[in-house]
Amino acid sequence: MEHTIQIDFHDDKIMVWVENDKPYVALKPIAESLGLSWARQFRTLKSDIVLSTCIATRATQVSGQKRKMVFLPLQFLNGWLFKINARNYQGERQERLVAYQRECYQVLNDYFMHGGAINPEASASQLIGLQGRIDYYQQFMPQREQGTESMVSGRDRTLLVRSYYRAHPRKSCELHPDLLDLIGFAGE
Repeated sequence: MEHTIQIDFHDDKIMVWVENDKPYVALKPIAESLGLSWARQFRTLKSDIVLSTCIATRATQVSGQKRKMVFLPLQFLNGWLFKINARNYQGERQERLVAYQRECYQVLNDYFMHGGAINPEASASQLIGLQGRIDYYQQFMPQREQGTESMVSGRDRTLLVRSYYRAHPRKSCELHPDLLDLIGFAGE
């Protein structure tokens, strides 16, 4: 099933096209809202070894006219914005990009150095879902020394997380749809 929704993203509303429970974001409106050169950003997307493989184009209605738009799976949006060279922009545009990129650096650091990152603006339902994941990991995943490789990884880790949410379906309803999609639980 296909539909469009709007989500909040750093004080802006962005259009999301959802197809088969997978969300895609329209990139040009985001670039324009940040005051970025769409032509430059599109060239960057096409030259990126990861992002170029997941770009989707789709005809959509914009201001009463059909236009071809470029979409990216929502899970890749942060990576695209993180790669923008803020030195190419001035004033408020540069300030917004730098603030966003600082947040990305902090999130990556927290994930890799501290085992996870929590958005200080997370909703109560998102925090409940995260707590459920933490409880599950503590119960079923072997404890390990800091800095050692996880004993459960990849597909096995995903299966453990899925089994938790199957055993606790009420908690999965409280998670953000993007997080459900990330763990492969959306639409089940």
